[in-house]
Amino acid sequence: MIKNVKLTCFFLTAVLLATSVQAKIRYELEDFLTESSSVRAQYIGVENNGETLNFLSVGLSPDFDLGPLGVGLDLSLYLPLQSDKPYPTDFNSVVLRRLKYDHNNQMGFDWGWLKDVTLGYGLIVNDFDTDTGETTQFSNDKAGVLAYGTVSPIRVDAMWTMQNVYAGRVSYAIDNSPILGSPIIFGGTYITDSDGSSASDGRTTTRPIKSAVGVDMGLPIGGEFFTVFAEYGKLIDEDVEIGDAPSGLSIGFQGEFFTQVEYGFEYRNLEAGFIPGYFDNTYESTNYSGSAYTSDTNGLLLRVGSEFMDYFKGGLEWESYEGQDPLLTAALGWKKINNIAGVVNYTVPYQGVSNALLELDAYYAPGGTFTYIINYQRQNVTEDTYTESTSVGLQMNVASLFPF
Repeated sequence: MIKNVKLTCFFLTAVLLATSVQAKIRYELEDFLTESSSVRAQYIGVENNGETLNFLSVGLSPDFDLGPLGVGLDLSLYLPLQSDKPYPTDFNSVVLRRLKYDHNNQMGFDWGWLKDVTLGYGLIVNDFDTDTGETTQFSNDKAGVLAYGTVSPIRVDAMWTMQNVYAGRVSYAIDNSPILGSPIIFGGTYITDSDGSSASDGRTTTRPIKSAVGVDMGLPIGGEFFTVFAEYGKLIDEDVEIGDAPSGLSIGFQGEFFTQVEYGFEYRNLEAGFIPGYFDNTYESTNYSGSAYTSDTNGLLLRVGSEFMDYFKGGLEWESYEGQDPLLTAALGWKKINNIAGVVNYTVPYQGVSNALLELDAYYAPGGTFTYIINYQRQNVTEDTYTESTSVGLQMNVASLFPF
């Protein structure tokens, strides 16, 4: 009996560790809120190279949880404040925002705006986001499905997006290895973009058609406290044999202290043409036409994050490779203080500051029926051009209108 319980606990731990573990530092506003609201009215301003489109939007965003099935809808009416301006194509009146199913943590799927998808330990798929970067509104262009199934000790994950990115991962856990008696978790990951382009509202971002394959091994010697890992991957161009594709190797450790401090350290060795974390949170929203790593290089990755008194949370991930500009991901979030909660996320990808992404989400609740949501996103396209989107929303808490 005790042995069976022990094995069950191990396999649950292995499943959690097998998909991946820590992604880039990134926070979501909903993680810092305790309230929920489904009725909204908001101003939306979309700016692209100096031209601004202004809209007033009213709508509902109901969520339904039906046992293992979850459904979320966006019902919106967009009123243009300038009659001669076109509607962005991701302004849709009815959008299936979320469709989720889970069967006893053994199998399920999640359809919608996918964020923070990391497969393996982040060498090839790190914090992947299906956002095309055009506006702060959700549309089917930004959707994808992430599915999983487990038959202990095997887990299978699969991803497909509306922008034609496909990914799959298989992991296998072995109990009581010869290495300090720790479990060993083996994994293999494959991802490909079939067309190398992302389109939203008439704007198209393009990249060379690439695929990536990777294998990894993790030893959770101290459980969540301390895990040693190694990951090897290849970034494959179209019409290039896998044996000729550039490769990357990462060796490191990561963990967390009592859920208050998370950390990570990696040494990476990269062949010319291999870009670490190529499929990241800016992948769908930035152009790319060449290789930032034209010679063999090596470097370090450092990650640290901390939570203070359950109110503030901050994190930083920094990568530095010989002969290249540093990469940076930073985030700050806080729960409601003086009626304001918010998150700020900032990313400098391997293309450099000219493709940096800044996101700000703030929540203001002065009390009573209405609350305010502010969303701001700025995505650099080149050194001189960028896309910018701002929305200021008024949300109504319907429950506050009733005394019962």
